[in-house]
Amino acid sequence: MSVFTYKMRVYYGETDKMGVAYYANYFVWYERARTEFLRKCGFPYFEIEKKGLFLPVVHAACKYISSVTYDDVICIETWISRLDGARVKFKYSVRKEDGSLVSTGETFHGFVDRQGKACRVQKDVKIFIESVVEKDREIPAK
Repeated sequence: MSVFTYKMRVYYGETDKMGVAYYANYFVWYERARTEFLRKCGFPYFEIEKKGLFLPVVHAACKYISSVTYDDVICIETWISRLDGARVKFKYSVRKEDGSLVSTGETFHGFVDRQGKACRVQKDVKIFIESVVEKDREIPAK
């Protein structure tokens, strides 16, 4: 599986006074989808941590295209688009149930050891990531 879809509902507490999903929650949703993507691929994040590797976010971006509101069901597509040395790039697209595009995003993560020092990815983790990379995947508009 190279692309994973995480389906969720927007909760009341994730919205602002106008009833629209608060912008910062998209990054929380990306994290949930990324975590479940790794789990579904058979390499949950806690297993990566057991190996002494950690993946702090070093860059995050989100492009907001349309809004979602309380009780909307959204689907977050997640995939890995690049692995280079000590960094991995995840990409995201968020869609409403009708397929309309809500947002696109990306996060870059650096591999660090238990002391927080940058390090190269271990061979087994690298092989796993390379097996699921979707380098040229574009986000189709609907």
